[in-house]
Amino acid sequence: MYSEEDHSYHSHYSEENIYKLAYKYSNQTFEVKESFVVFISNENKHVPMWKQRLSSNDKEPVLWDYHVIYVIPNEDGEAHVIDLDSTLGYRVPFAKYMKETFHPDAPLANREHDQLFRVVPADLFLDYFASDRSHMVSSYPNYKQKPPAWPTIKGHKAETEMNVEKYISMEEQEAEYYGKVMTLRDFMEMGMGQQ
Repeated sequence: MYSEEDHSYHSHYSEENIYKLAYKYSNQTFEVKESFVVFISNENKHVPMWKQRLSSNDKEPVLWDYHVIYVIPNEDGEAHVIDLDSTLGYRVPFAKYMKETFHPDAPLANREHDQLFRVVPADLFLDYFASDRSHMVSSYPNYKQKPPAWPTIKGHKAETEMNVEKYISMEEQEAEYYGKVMTLRDFMEMGMGQQ
């Protein structure tokens, strides 16, 4: 089993962090086939998430345009979440992560911040994901956030150099490898069903 120290990490590139993490887990067939990469966003690209490293305190959320996490079964079959930007720790039980990160029992005052979840089987994500990082360029060659030192990513079945926006978009996509979009309630039911 891996620990947090075993993974590459670069702030503001959660999709690449999770791709690299899922790739490391991919040699553990039972885990990658039952694991999911989850993009969190909405049509306004303003999603509040609590217990994030970038927050000034635990009572204030970070407003991400999008964020990416990994949902993986534990040895006992319980779903766990790996969020490399979370202050909750590594491989957090799904129910705890959802409660403390999204506060599902306290509806958001602004419905424009309702979180949506694109749930993608990890093996399909590894095959089809591609990022040339152009979504992080403010004006060439300047990046909004400094890019990672590792090379850009292109899954071996990806048909383009860049499809990040298809994953970030919370509109349904035709290709099954983009996964399924869920509401907070639906995503919680799915995750709790894995336990």
